[in-house]
Amino acid sequence: MYEIRISPENRTILRHYLHSHPVYFEGNHYDNEAIRIKNQAVEKYYEVVRESFFRTKKKLLEFKTSLID
Repeated sequence: MYEIRISPENRTILRHYLHSHPVYFEGNHYDNEAIRIKNQAVEKYYEVVRESFFRTKKKLLEFKTSLID
């Protein structure tokens, strides 16, 4: 359901995050790059889920409309 809606750019971002082994905090130091990559991947994930839900609801609404006509 979701895979067909993932653009090549988003797929690259998500794969990059999934194949990384980030350490976000070590001692007194935050790894801002690892945090940025995680935040970007989460943002893209939500984008895919939101778009998938929207399309599913749209199809359902179109189906209901077709029953009325």
